[in-house]
Amino acid sequence: SLTFRALEQGDEEITAIWKKFLEISLKEYQKLFDRLGATHDMVRGESFFNDRLKDTEKRIEDAGLLEESDGAQVVQMEGDLPPCLIRKSDGSSLYATRDLAAAIYRREELKADMNLYVVGIDQNLHFQQVFQVLRKMDYEWSNDCHHIAFGMYRFSDGKMSTRKGNVIFLDDVLNKSVELVSKLIEEKNPHLENKEEVAEQVGVGAIIFNDLINDRVRNVDFHWDKVLDFEGASGPYVQYCQVRCNSILDKADRSLPDLFAHELVELEEKNLLFLLSQYPDVLEKAFEKFKPHLLAQYVVDVGRAFNHFYQKCRVLGAEPSVEESRLLLVQCTRDILKAGLGVLNIQSPKAM
Repeated sequence: SLTFRALEQGDEEITAIWKKFLEISLKEYQKLFDRLGATHDMVRGESFFNDRLKDTEKRIEDAGLLEESDGAQVVQMEGDLPPCLIRKSDGSSLYATRDLAAAIYRREELKADMNLYVVGIDQNLHFQQVFQVLRKMDYEWSNDCHHIAFGMYRFSDGKMSTRKGNVIFLDDVLNKSVELVSKLIEEKNPHLENKEEVAEQVGVGAIIFNDLINDRVRNVDFHWDKVLDFEGASGPYVQYCQVRCNSILDKADRSLPDLFAHELVELEEKNLLFLLSQYPDVLEKAFEKFKPHLLAQYVVDVGRAFNHFYQKCRVLGAEPSVEESRLLLVQCTRDILKAGLGVLNIQSPKAM
């Protein structure tokens, strides 16, 4: 607490150490961001809001909300929530203070339409307090602040533990996944071009998909046989379905019309087409509920419907007008799978 207070007050030695740690951390984080395909238009750390804390406290005080409690400054909450601590008795700020300052900055200066806080579910109380303080300050836009809570990971594979005990680094998990995929490629398709690139796409995609296929508020039990199951609800399964579509279209090797030339009469054709037509609705619902697992489960369902269709309905070599319509259905499936994976930030290999 004393060290943090000294940091807030600008102690030169502690500030220099903090900046060094910050520089190292951001450099390493960026390596992971690059590997995951994550980009940021703007990065604002907690320290950015230090100069805005007094103004934030003044706004809370002007709203008649700030009270003293055992030397600390708090805002009383409604319902069963405990008071929201704004400033400690030693004068140092808290997460709530900085989150309030950040919310106001994002709305008033960045003109944000919505604030999404992607933070673990164990911080639920904290965000209930922060959002209630904003409502008490009569900020109507507080209703556009949402805590995107998520559960925790549980690993049963002791081999994934690092030298530091139970701590598991994401980079280690990604490396392990790519390594396992590389072995599978060597076993099943050793002549595949760009094997290293495909192994990275599939390995990293598998980890991302395994995270997003689960309802984010639930804890996740991590099992490699599930993550890399090419026949189950996994990233590699969806990627492979998309690759199979590519293979069919490559063999056909011709442009296709925009409209179906032949009526789709088989049940498997109709089921697949109906499912593909639901893509915009699934996207909308996933966004409205902040639940990416709805989209992840959808692309799995599309993959399964496609496989049922492909097993039942002959595509290449069918009567010309039927073949053309079925090829168009394959193309639509490929496009939807690729688009859905793209929204989930997962790459679609050309071949696997």
